[in-house]
This record gives sequence, structure tokens and C-alpha cells, in this order.
Amino acid sequence: MLTQVDGRKLRHVVLMVIMNQTLISIPFMYLSFIVMKWRGCSFGRELPTFHWVVFELVVFTLVEEIMFYYSHR
Repeated sequence: MLTQVDGRKLRHVVLMVIMNQTLISIPFMYLSFIVMKWRGCSFGRELPTFHWVVFELVVFTLVEEIMFYYSHR
């Protein structure tokens, strides 16, 4: 069964998302870029190897799952 969406609440949520994106996400991404550049990360056009991507995916998934489990335990 479908229910109608309250226009005022929808407008409020959309404005909140736009505000969060412009006031929090964009400055945070810019500061993260500055910090990564300062730490020596290269932002060249060369992509990592397939094996490195799979390795990082496995390691970060394991770390995330372990941290999620213990944070909710």
C-alpha cells in the first residue's frame, strides 16, 4: 500500500541533504586531498594492479567486518 509523502517533510530532507553536501562533504574532501597530498600520495593516471586491488578489498573487508562485529557486540 502506497502512502503520500508530506511535501514539507520532503522539502526539509532535501534541503538538509544539500546543506550537508555543501557545508560538510565538499570541505572534508578538499581537506582530505590536501592531507593526502602532504603525505606523499600520488594522484597520477596510473591505476593499481588488479592483484593489489583484490588484496586491499579483502583486507579492508575483513577489518570492516571485525570492527563492525566488535562495535555492536
